[in-house]
Amino acid sequence: MGSRHIYAVLAGLFSAITGGINYCLVRAGARAFDQPLVTVFLFGLLASPATGICTFIFEDFVLPGFQSILFMLVLGFLAFLAEVLSACGLQLEKTGKVANVQYMEAALSQLWNIGSSKIAPSFGQLVGCVLILTSVSCTMYIGPDKEME
Repeated sequence: MGSRHIYAVLAGLFSAITGGINYCLVRAGARAFDQPLVTVFLFGLLASPATGICTFIFEDFVLPGFQSILFMLVLGFLAFLAEVLSACGLQLEKTGKVANVQYMEAALSQLWNIGSSKIAPSFGQLVGCVLILTSVSCTMYIGPDKEME
């Protein structure tokens, strides 16, 4: 039972590290190019071969059904749109504001899980969502306007 917690912690650490690398690459690309689409396409150009190699090494390839392909296309388009808007935000706004708004994903996913399940939410989930939303609101409306480098 204890080893499962170690895997969860390691997966969380790996996710945080790769998320930080992703953030740094998108930020550097947004500063280097005028168009946010260039940043997103270059990141996809780097990520697609790596994803394909990992897919063939670690998983058996299975052709998805029509409904799964449709869902993947819709989610892919929405993710692409989110990355373009994130790159625009990194170009136009202060870094601290954009980075904090990205943390709303965790709060919104928890709120979605709370709303869509019939299980009562825990006190920790609610406190975490309130803390994230409060932090983002304070950063957006009363936070410092200095650029954080």
